[in-house]
Amino acid sequence: YNSIAHAVIPVMSQPEEINNDKVPVVVSVEDNEQMKNICHQALDILSSSKLYLRPDLTLAILAQEMQVSQRLLSRSINTIRKQNFFEFINELRIEEAKQKLMSLEKSGYNIDSIYTECGFRSRSTFFLVFKKVVGMTPAQWLKDWERRQVF
Repeated sequence: YNSIAHAVIPVMSQPEEINNDKVPVVVSVEDNEQMKNICHQALDILSSSKLYLRPDLTLAILAQEMQVSQRLLSRSINTIRKQNFFEFINELRIEEAKQKLMSLEKSGYNIDSIYTECGFRSRSTFFLVFKKVVGMTPAQWLKDWERRQVF
């Protein structure tokens, strides 16, 4: 009697990706185009506002700025860019750091002084992410860049 009166309804793990027949839906061309547009919009907003330089930037903040759901934004970045949100943001931060590194002599900064301006909360995180994204430390990259400028 209990199992009939209080039947357990199975819950699928991805309810928004199912149709009425409870079969997962493959991402359509239209969905893929929408995700591409969302990624382009995110990149435009981040680039124009330099929002990625905020150390407290979260998926929620960017989604609110874009007026899209966090889930859709995250899914778009994961699907189109093959990155998670923080990898996406850190890549932008590292590009900013590279620009600052190229003008160290003019600006009076040193390598250790730019990480906070690029949105990183700690020196160690900056160096770790820089090496992961670029494949070398900031000092190695700068030395390599300066060597290439001579030629």
